[in-house]
Amino acid sequence: MNRRWRAAPAVLLVALGLGCGEASLGPVPGTLEVVLADAPRPVGAVLFLIEGGTVDTVEGVGGYLDAAPYSGVAQQVLVAGNSLHGVIARVRVPDLRVHYEVVLQEVADDSSYALLDVAGPRLFLVASVP
Repeated sequence: MNRRWRAAPAVLLVALGLGCGEASLGPVPGTLEVVLADAPRPVGAVLFLIEGGTVDTVEGVGGYLDAAPYSGVAQQVLVAGNSLHGVIARVRVPDLRVHYEVVLQEVADDSSYALLDVAGPRLFLVASVP
């Protein structure tokens, strides 16, 4: 028997074994934390979008929160509270492997709720460790 044909079953078994690894597992549900950083002034309210995939639920951390679908492609979230900073919301998603992004739309001052320049503060997502 040809040497190439004797090795073919072994190569096929290895390929099938690799196909049964992590790549074939289903979705990995989890929680993303929305973090507010680098605000030059105290922030009292933040309006932002969560884009990239389906969102199961959104919950506020120490403040008022309201969320609704936005144009069928994102989730729009409003968080209001006293001197918002650090983790301001938790987002439960059906699959952490999907690339989610947060887009800052508006920021308001802590005392007057006057709109601030959105170029100052940063919002980013961090996977929450259970």
